[in-house]
Amino acid sequence: MKWISVLLLAFLSGACALVYEVIWMRSFIPVFGLSVHATAAVLSAFMAGLGMGSFLAPKVIECWSASKWYLYALLELGIALSVHIIPFSISYITDLYVSASQTDESLLPLVRFGFSFLVMLPPTVFMGLTLPVLIHALREVAAEERYSARRMAELYGFNTLGGAIGCIVVGFILIAEFGVRESTYLASALNSFVAVAALGYYGLFKSTELAGQEVSNQDEPERVIPKNLLFVLSGVLGFLAIGLELCWFRILVFYLQSATYSFSLMLGLFLFGSALGSVYYAFQLERSLSLKSTKDTIRLLGFIEMVIGLLAVCTLHIYKEIPALWNILVTYIGAESWGVILFQKSVVAGLIIVPSTFLMGIAFPLLARLFKEELGGDSKALAGLYAVNTLGAIAGAVLTGFIFFQIFGVQSSLILFGLVSLLIGALFSYLGAESRLRLRAAEFTVVALFAGILVISSDRMLISHLETFLGEIIFYRESAADIAVVVEQPPNEKGVKHRAIVFQDGRGTSNTLPISNYVN
Repeated sequence: MKWISVLLLAFLSGACALVYEVIWMRSFIPVFGLSVHATAAVLSAFMAGLGMGSFLAPKVIECWSASKWYLYALLELGIALSVHIIPFSISYITDLYVSASQTDESLLPLVRFGFSFLVMLPPTVFMGLTLPVLIHALREVAAEERYSARRMAELYGFNTLGGAIGCIVVGFILIAEFGVRESTYLASALNSFVAVAALGYYGLFKSTELAGQEVSNQDEPERVIPKNLLFVLSGVLGFLAIGLELCWFRILVFYLQSATYSFSLMLGLFLFGSALGSVYYAFQLERSLSLKSTKDTIRLLGFIEMVIGLLAVCTLHIYKEIPALWNILVTYIGAESWGVILFQKSVVAGLIIVPSTFLMGIAFPLLARLFKEELGGDSKALAGLYAVNTLGAIAGAVLTGFIFFQIFGVQSSLILFGLVSLLIGALFSYLGAESRLRLRAAEFTVVALFAGILVISSDRMLISHLETFLGEIIFYRESAADIAVVVEQPPNEKGVKHRAIVFQDGRGTSNTLPISNYVN
């Protein structure tokens, strides 16, 4: 019962955090416009706050002499209060943006991104502190001498699952029914409830005889992987996760249309897959790994990363089959209501997002387990590992959204991320060289499939897919902000062709049809 109560707190806290993230993405559209810039800015600021909170957590916990449950309650209250700064700040940021555009255009990126980043930082730092503090607070009411990878995976999984539910609810229900500001008030009230519930929980289950400092191993473990390399790999995994998320957002918005619905649905599916992976690890996989060696953990993590890389290069091939899948769904379940259409969109997007994110949800607890095995369960180092993972995610959001899409485009970015993931998996496999022949055969199969898919992948896969719906594409340009194409339609009954400019979500902005076509 005690543990279920803690998981519920983690679930509700995660739900609130993602409610805010979707609201902020919607709120910053007037600042950034309807583009991937708004998504990348909110993601990077959100991740930066989480990473900073995780990085500061060990020091904050060490300096806090009273019960960690009081600290956790204060953090939840801090979130509830600080989120109200953002709605009032957006209008000032917009005014600064207008002023800067009239003086020095070079200041525009700094004004838009810098000030938006700053106003989102206080609540997100509090959010980043909550999970590490909750883990420490748990020791005051639970007879555990040290942090287990299983417990961390359970908390991380339920916290992430709450985030998945939160972003779906706010994107499809709260904003539509109550609006942005009222939805913020509701989430703020829920944060306040979590704070009060945490204090009540501590008062009900307080067990002072179990409180104390974490016990660490006296003997230095024999390390298979250097500590610094684990930190680097954690950052790269965070980078790849967010980079892939932005790639999925860019290609799926063509089918999902509305930016808010698309962001909510894809973020919800991303978190849902990650949560499932973490929960699967905690309740199933951890038990089977408990008696195995560190090298087995390393090899399993390597194989998972290789499969993630394979799925990345498969994305466009799966994407190409969406129309056929959509026809099957419409044939068998119809499209008469918004709920049915939402279900269809979830299936279509889920086929691309959930398999990879399920494996990502397993990968981070595996990395945490490996870190615990290699460093003797040092919780401060583990918080640092999470912080580095988050910093990698920030870099992934900024570089993918603002640079990779501009230079490489989404198709090449997907292939690049897949290749990096495959190489990381191969590195893990090399470091855990002692393994069974069956796993080696599986790894060889993944590499062979990866190479085969690259060989059959055309450099015009995305363009040819869009031509199925839009017509012959005679101009294609992909930038950080959008995908713009010029399409030429077949001749009409008079033998006249016409052209149109179309953007990535299917909206047309201009064409060469005579005005008489639009006049009754």
